[in-house]
Amino acid sequence: MQYTSVFAPYIVGFIEQKRALGYKYDSNAAILRRFDAFCSERYPHETVLNREIITDWASKRPSEQPATLQARLSPVRELCKYIVRLGLEAYIMPKGLMPRIPRYIPHIFTNSELIQIFEQTDKCHYCNEVPYRHHVMPVFFRLLYCTGMRLSEARLLKVCDVDLDSGVITVINAKLDKHRKLPVSPEMLARLLTYHQNVHTFSKPDADDDIAKEALKLVLS
Repeated sequence: MQYTSVFAPYIVGFIEQKRALGYKYDSNAAILRRFDAFCSERYPHETVLNREIITDWASKRPSEQPATLQARLSPVRELCKYIVRLGLEAYIMPKGLMPRIPRYIPHIFTNSELIQIFEQTDKCHYCNEVPYRHHVMPVFFRLLYCTGMRLSEARLLKVCDVDLDSGVITVINAKLDKHRKLPVSPEMLARLLTYHQNVHTFSKPDADDDIAKEALKLVLS
């Protein structure tokens, strides 16, 4: 990826350092690419990440939520700290000025609510746009419930990640780039076996579950 601002060497060095420490650093790297373009466009002749640049970048955009704003500011703040560690000058936004994110209060589903959710997924019917949707939905939502997998982890499973002999799912490159194994109940395993017979009889072991991705795209978009 090509960077164009005066601060490009520091951005590249900072990203390389993060990845050398074992972080994937993909989403934050994308934010820093946008910051690089921002600096090139608005401050092409500045040689120091001063307060004016950082304050301008920190300006809240229309309809921007606190969590989105914080996600946009955090990697730039870390970049400034990296530059200061190199013995150079940069303005580090005080932590107290970072937007506060409202505390998340999870919803605990009752047994009645869970029954209603699964009843609705079981009513999913054949769809011309996504022919296998009625196979995907009942299994996918039960898989989330039974294993506690993150949405992205379940969506990105490969055929070979599901061991139908042992009833164990292997999650590859999860949070912090770690792997973990998740045993499933006999009832869930029976559903996975049926799903494999209906959808993946001829799939290669290392194939992505593109059928599930397409079906979920329709529901979650």
